[in-house]
This record gives sequence, structure tokens and C-alpha cells, in this order.
Amino acid sequence: MLNWYSIENKADNAEVLIYNVIGGEGGITAATFAKELQAIDTNQITLRMNTPGGSVFDGIAIYNALKAHPAKVTCMIDGVAASIGSVIAMAADEIQIAKNAHMMIHNAGGTVSGESNDMRQAAEMMDRMSLSIAQTYSERTGQTVETIQQWMNAETWMNADEAIANGFADKIADTVKLTNVFDLSKYPKAPNLNAGIKQEINNMATLEELAASVEALTQAVTSLRTDVDALMETETEPTPEPAPSDPAPADAPMVDAKAASVNDLRALFPGKEDNGFVIDMLEKNATVAQASVEYVAYARKQIEELKNKLPKEVTGQAAIGFTAQAPNQQPTESEPKALAEWEWENKKPEGFTTKERYVAIRVAEINGQFRNLKK
Repeated sequence: MLNWYSIENKADNAEVLIYNVIGGEGGITAATFAKELQAIDTNQITLRMNTPGGSVFDGIAIYNALKAHPAKVTCMIDGVAASIGSVIAMAADEIQIAKNAHMMIHNAGGTVSGESNDMRQAAEMMDRMSLSIAQTYSERTGQTVETIQQWMNAETWMNADEAIANGFADKIADTVKLTNVFDLSKYPKAPNLNAGIKQEINNMATLEELAASVEALTQAVTSLRTDVDALMETETEPTPEPAPSDPAPADAPMVDAKAASVNDLRALFPGKEDNGFVIDMLEKNATVAQASVEYVAYARKQIEELKNKLPKEVTGQAAIGFTAQAPNQQPTESEPKALAEWEWENKKPEGFTTKERYVAIRVAEINGQFRNLKK
């Protein structure tokens, strides 16, 4: 199931993270969220947000659950609080927004199929939802409902300073490093929020390169471990300590030999010329066997550090303008447009003359009629 939030009930200050598309079919429901929220028994709740929006109905339920909780709620907008995400933020007693974060408000929207009466009923429902949302904004910001409606009609994006000036936030918060970004192309006026993030990702090694590095390092450590085990089991007389000018050959007995220089250790560990490591071994006056054992631990630490650099959610994570997932991997229904485009390219659906028509119909099918009214 799609998990778009997490709750950590700490002793003095519970933390709630909403860091994905909110609710919708196939995901964790607002009812589950509300049940976990009720279990929080602290006096302080920190709500951290980075969301492009999602289900109106789930969002309204989350807003009401937060408003009803007796704890003081502080909302921290870390990246973007768009659409129904900005409504949820209004439930907080204090709203802080990062200097480089944004908020967006607009009218409720949805995908509906059916005859003309279905369309009229959908439009009326969305008008009622939009009015209710405008009243919620007005109550929190002090702006008139009419002013809010004008902003919603125009799909209004606000940076941190604008959000504070308009009453949607109270103060600037510290900037945080984001771990996810979203496809905001469905919003016509969305600013290019991810230029810096995308450049940073482009500067990183690809997943395949990182995986190859981990595999190569793992093989090197396995080989070294085998050599070290063999050395530790060897029972030979100590080898005389070589003079600094006479480095030990790479294939010489190494059980008790002392490494007298950087060049000695380089000869004893061919291809592993990390100066920081060999110098450290010299300062410890380590035997070659000791150096071998320590190099295994050293190499394993490098592996863990390298693994920690791998993206934690490489597949299924949408980014603005691109998708961080393995090549040609099938998207999930949480990304209906991407899934429809993938199906068109890979499954060649019959009965459709254009990609655009197939994608539009498939997205409507995934989203359903009113049941999954989106904002």
C-alpha cells in the first residue's frame, strides 16, 4: 500500500511527516491516519510537509483530525504544500515555511466520465468543495472569501515571503535538504521548483554506477578476507624487518613483518593505495597481518558509506520533469499519466488511434468517477 505519511510518537514532541501524494484509492486512508494521530499523547506535534496535494476528501478529514487534537500543532513546510496540502497546513497553530519552499492554492478538480447530468453534478460538487476550502483559508489568513476565491481561480503560487504576507504562514523556518520532489506538470502555473535539486541529482553517479562500485568493492574485500584468513593460519618464522629502502615484495611472507614505509604497504597491498589508510597503519606500527585485518574493516566501512549514498527510493519516485527509477520499469497507479504513457509504449493497446486519446481515457479510468475526486 502507498504510504504517504509517517507518525513518530516521541515523549515530548510527536512528529508527523506528510511527504507524498495524499490518500487516494489503493493507499493508506485518512481513517488510518486519524486513528494513529489520536494515539499521540504529547502536548506538541510537529507536522512536516512536502506534498503536491492529492485527495480532497482525505485531506479535509486530515485537517479536521489535526484541528481536533488537543496538542499544539506546528506545521513546517519543507518543500511544497500545494492544493489540498495547503489546506491541511491551515490546521496548525503555527505555520513555518522554509525560505525556499512554496504554497499553492486552487479550486477543487477531478476527472469524471458519464453523461451531461453527471458532468453538471460534478461541477456543482466541485464548486461547493472550492467554497468550503476558500472559507477554511479565509478563517486562518484573515483574507476575505472573495479575495481567496480570486486567488484560487488563478491557481496562485506563493513563495515564503508571499505566504507570510498573505497570512498563509507565520514565520520563516530553517531550510532542509529534501529527499523527494514531484511531477507538478499538471499545474499550469507551477514554478520550476526543482532546478537545484535536479542539477544535484544529475551530478550524482547513476544507480548502475553506484551498484557496480559496491559490487567491485565487495569482491575486493572478499578476496582480501580470503588472503587474510590464509595468512592468519600460516605458521612461519617471523620475517626480518625490511629496511626502508628495501620494500617487501608483494608475495613475501607477511605474518609478522613490519611495514616500514608507505611504499612497503603499497607493495603489500597492490592496487589499494589509499594514503590515509597506509599512513595510519605506519603510525600504529602495525604488522602486515594486522594491517590486512584492519583493511578489511576499513573496506567494509567504505562499502557501508557507499551504500548509504544510494537513493533510498530509486523506483516509483516522481520528480519534476523526470522519474528516478530503473529504465523502462512500469510505474504504479499512483502516477496515472506515467502509467498510461508506459502502457502505450510497451503494451501497444488496441482500438486507439493516438497516444493522447489513450492516455486521457486511461487516466480517467484509473482515477475513477467521483470516488477519487482529486484536488
